[in-house]
Amino acid sequence: MFGVLSKAYFDAEGQEGVNRKMVGTGPYQFVERVSGAYVLHERVPYEHWRISPDFDEIQILFVKEPSTRLAMLLANEVDLSVLPFGLQQPALDAGLEVVQTTIPTTVVYTEFGGNYKPTSEYFDPNIVLPWAAPGEVGRKVREALNRAVNRDELQNTILGGRGERMVVTFWLPTLPGWNPEWAETFEEKYGYDPERAKELLKEAEELNGGPLDWSESYFLITPRQELSELEDIGEAIHGYWREIGVDLRLEQREFAFFREAFLAGKIHGIAWTDATPFRETAQEMIRVVYASKSQGGPVNFFESEFIDQKYQELISTVDLDTRDRILREVGQNLFDEYATLPMFSISSEFVLNPAVVAEYRTSGILPPRHLEYIKAARK
Repeated sequence: MFGVLSKAYFDAEGQEGVNRKMVGTGPYQFVERVSGAYVLHERVPYEHWRISPDFDEIQILFVKEPSTRLAMLLANEVDLSVLPFGLQQPALDAGLEVVQTTIPTTVVYTEFGGNYKPTSEYFDPNIVLPWAAPGEVGRKVREALNRAVNRDELQNTILGGRGERMVVTFWLPTLPGWNPEWAETFEEKYGYDPERAKELLKEAEELNGGPLDWSESYFLITPRQELSELEDIGEAIHGYWREIGVDLRLEQREFAFFREAFLAGKIHGIAWTDATPFRETAQEMIRVVYASKSQGGPVNFFESEFIDQKYQELISTVDLDTRDRILREVGQNLFDEYATLPMFSISSEFVLNPAVVAEYRTSGILPPRHLEYIKAARK
């Protein structure tokens, strides 16, 4: 999702001009930007056709450290911010309030890197990855890694009970292509069962004709601003896998590593837990994370000829019933193949000062947004 820019302005000013002064049609207009510090907007000096904001100015501060954001809230230096769940209580004790977004904004899951189809230009037959092995070997390994994870424990401890169970990564009950049977059978097919996980690994070894080679596989921990607790979740999953005998090398890198690796087609041997901003359509998620490079997919979590074929069918029709069927078929394939390790969909939470902000309703997708709809407690 990207904002629509004026072509004439971009052609005249270039990217530097856009960075220096954004132009648009919203009820706030750009005033000033200090790189790495803040962006300042003011209400337009006329009656906007859509809404007249309550606040004359909106200043968006860039503050990376959560504890600093908490201190600024408590000192009345900011009136609205996002805090990790673990830092919300001091804010609540000080009389601040927490509001949720209207829809889930973040999906939490673990991926098995290197699942390129054999015809992909990025497929390397010399790299042996148990979870990317063809046929039943890889499927049993992926099922074992799913069954090793105690999702209830993660949700009730690290997330403090927040979030909804996600049974197919990026498929939610509110979207086209949903199949309620996935949720009904999830415990049977994916439920926490470390003993069964160990059995599945043994079955995979028998089909493989020998021990599984984990030497080229490792687990990556990376921070994401979308979920401050992500690193804790990743470390817990690494521990769950170690308990069933999959003791992967643990590495920690910044998210920029992912961008470079994705674009270069070098997601080999990496398992990682991620918290991704939610996209409003399953079609977009197929394109971004499942369709192969030949289909325009930039990320490639789980390539297959089946998904590529279904993606082509999907983008070739506007019939809603047909699209719903195709999306459900893709979701079923991902579910049956244990393509990923799905966990939770989470709504973002904003901490606000009720003496200044009376209400803030937003989808929360790729925040900050909908700031013109913030209602003032006093005008």
